[in-house]
Amino acid sequence: MFEKGGLYHWKDEIKAKTHGHTDPNEMKPLFGVFSECLKLDLISKQEVIGHADWIVSTEGDSDRFFIDISLCRDLNDLLVVLNSVNLTDDILQIRVIFGLINLQFLIHKINTDKALSVLSKFTYRKEFTPYETNEMGYLIEEWRRLGRHSDKRAQKKFNERVKVFFDNYSGLYLYDYKNWNEINSKIIKDFLSKKQIRSGFFGKLSKRLKKFL
Repeated sequence: MFEKGGLYHWKDEIKAKTHGHTDPNEMKPLFGVFSECLKLDLISKQEVIGHADWIVSTEGDSDRFFIDISLCRDLNDLLVVLNSVNLTDDILQIRVIFGLINLQFLIHKINTDKALSVLSKFTYRKEFTPYETNEMGYLIEEWRRLGRHSDKRAQKKFNERVKVFFDNYSGLYLYDYKNWNEINSKIIKDFLSKKQIRSGFFGKLSKRLKKFL
């Protein structure tokens, strides 16, 4: 049982016996992130297919949906299968994508240009908190400005600020979809407190200024 690779298969068998069959409907948020990440070239089709292969191999009678994913041979077919479960589109899934980008920064799998290229595709969304909207707007504007002016020192400082922004989403792991809502609530609370701190500071400053008017 514990020869090379044996523990992995033993864990698979335990998973199959204790968790039963995986319901695609319960994984819709994850499939939505898969679909978007595939189009953004943040994950490979092999990773998604591999996840489905694992489910099929560890469940005696897995849902046909996962078998269809396993049989996909090109990206278009995979996107069609993923979208067949009527995927949802919400801001939480975008934050999970940002969490994935943060992880890719940590393992040196992505650079600032790619991360901001992805970020720029979501700046139009109205569901972000004021902190997110303001920071995203600044990052995109500064990215374009630095692209026109070569300043290594400023670029290095900017790259760090980009990483700090994506680090806000470090708690949102791709496959931890059952805990996304809870983690997302904490992230929103943190963002709103940042807004309140800023508002409080400027509010006090405004009151002081009024005394001199």
